[in-house]
Amino acid sequence: MNGRRAALLASVALLMAGSAAAQSGDSLARALAEDFFAGRFAPMAARFDDRMAQAMPEEKVTDLRVRLVSQVGAFQAITGTRTEDTKGYHIVFVTCRFEKMTLDMKVVFDSSNRVAGLSFLPLPPPVDWSPPPYAKADGSYVIDLRQYHPVEAAARLRVPLLILQGDLDYQCTMKNFEGWKNGLAGRPNVTFKLYPGLTHLFTPASPGRAGLSTPADYDVPQHVAEAVIEDVAAWLRSVRN
Repeated sequence: MNGRRAALLASVALLMAGSAAAQSGDSLARALAEDFFAGRFAPMAARFDDRMAQAMPEEKVTDLRVRLVSQVGAFQAITGTRTEDTKGYHIVFVTCRFEKMTLDMKVVFDSSNRVAGLSFLPLPPPVDWSPPPYAKADGSYVIDLRQYHPVEAAARLRVPLLILQGDLDYQCTMKNFEGWKNGLAGRPNVTFKLYPGLTHLFTPASPGRAGLSTPADYDVPQHVAEAVIEDVAAWLRSVRN
């Protein structure tokens, strides 16, 4: 009896801890949104992790707020929050109503409750979905996908191919890139490009990172690296000629 009681108390304690962490994330994200729209940079910066502090100095935060308001109108109110957890990060979506539309402010917290990412997104559309008539419940799609080998499929193509890789990509890693190079070796119309320091989105990862990129890198507002754009444009001109 005592053992079952102790287990029950431990379970309740874990549930309470998880609820408290979620509430803490919600309140921190709300406070961050309020500081952002009020132009209070110092309390925002105090919550940033080192990467965010370097990527989003005060002038960039101010520029983001000015550009946002110019597009969607004046900020009016926070209407709610929702949360999700992925790969060790706690994400809070703060729903913000503006004069012209409503957006989600996406705030990514690391395991220490420091802000590791910040971005604005359109609200997800309402989901009203049902499987199409041709969909099968026997898992045939997944089985077919397991039997699909993209490198072998590409090897059967005769058209020119451009294969790009960021060396800090955690989704398609260097092992995948080497597989493409080995599978298409000897093809004169296949071009490979490797970009040091770039993520899956071909944007710069956190400066000084020792390992691969993380999902939080996607939440830092930035552009595709200019070298990638130039290489794609040059390749298109070469195959067109």
